[in-house]
Amino acid sequence: MAFSVGDFYPCFRWIDVLRGITGRLKETLEELHCFFDKVIDEHKVVLESIEGESDMEVFMDILLKLQKDGMFDFELCQDNLIKGILLDTFVGGSETTSTGMDWLMAELLRNPEVMKKVQEEVRRVVGKKPKMDMNDINQMDYLKCVMKETLRLHPPIPLLVPRGTSKTIELGG
Repeated sequence: MAFSVGDFYPCFRWIDVLRGITGRLKETLEELHCFFDKVIDEHKVVLESIEGESDMEVFMDILLKLQKDGMFDFELCQDNLIKGILLDTFVGGSETTSTGMDWLMAELLRNPEVMKKVQEEVRRVVGKKPKMDMNDINQMDYLKCVMKETLRLHPPIPLLVPRGTSKTIELGG
């Protein structure tokens, strides 16, 4: 990621054009649009093939059903609306995920005995496979517990407003 002069000084946007930032941004946005178009088209085909009957409904399927039923009140291109919702979801989720992973690694480094147990579990379950899949992750109970404890200690998004007592109190005694 590069620093964009034009974001801070609009009169100098021409510098971003010369540095190639504007062109790379347009290419990236086009790739993103193509990716979302492909995902939307794939889900439309699947929804048509199963005629709306499915045991497992994913977020994209719900959006497409809302679109098909005319539940969006906007006159904009509805696929672009879905793309915007997906982009917001991915961007919002990526920050919280990276924050959670940072805290997980920090806690593992602070607790070497826990890190050793996690490493042993991963090596036992995954073995020599190049990548792990959901079946592997479902077998890693200790890793899941460590992840949940990390999220309990360091939630990426505060769930409650921090509170404090107005005077000193004694609990349980």
